[in-house]
Amino acid sequence: MLQAISDYKSRKKSIFEISNDLECGKNTVRMWIKSFDFQGETALVESNKKDFK
Repeated sequence: MLQAISDYKSRKKSIFEISNDLECGKNTVRMWIKSFDFQGETALVESNKKDFK
């Protein structure tokens, strides 16, 4: 998932392509990117733990 976010940041992939790759919704990808932007990597890891319980 961090790879997906770095792909988006470097403009290699759009949100739509990432959501297809990860088989999740575009809103979920946007949420990851926002949480990554505002809180950094640790917040992203924490949100992952919640999502996959």
